[in-house]
Amino acid sequence: MTRGFQTADDLITRILAGDRASCEELVRDNYAAVYGFVTHMTSDREMAADITQDTFRAAWQELGKFDGRASIASWLHRIAYNRFIDVYRKQHRDRCLQENLQIEYSRNDDATPPCATSRKETSDYLCDAVKQLPHDQRTIVYLHYFEGLSLRETAMVVGQAVGTVKWRLSAALSRLRSIVDAESVQ
Repeated sequence: MTRGFQTADDLITRILAGDRASCEELVRDNYAAVYGFVTHMTSDREMAADITQDTFRAAWQELGKFDGRASIASWLHRIAYNRFIDVYRKQHRDRCLQENLQIEYSRNDDATPPCATSRKETSDYLCDAVKQLPHDQRTIVYLHYFEGLSLRETAMVVGQAVGTVKWRLSAALSRLRSIVDAESVQ
């Protein structure tokens, strides 16, 4: 895609040296593709524009770390995907926590947690219960339910096998049930 230069490394070198034309070329050659990709993921043009701008802002900050193992286009798409995931997680954190943990709690008992009369109170109640978990269990619950990572992604983050993460998540949910049950007796 780099029309005026021989290689991506040459383009990056010129950008790092302050060549404004090279910066414009990088944006011109990649903006539409990144924006289209993000628009496809979000189905929201305004959000896609914001994420695309954030993608290029992040790329400028990390340009010195571009190692050439991937094309510039692939590298920008990866940054855009990560930015999309960040936005998605922020938007869905409360809903994910409330729905998923409430479902897990409900499997044990059809009642809502004690003293929880609204969805917000239920979410707050479950957040407080999660804080009582041991660190390793809390981390896995946070990554899976709060951040929305798959079990495989969670396993990659914590450096454990997927089976171990499943086991720890199951233990965490059992512990949450115990915490909620104990508090309902009080």
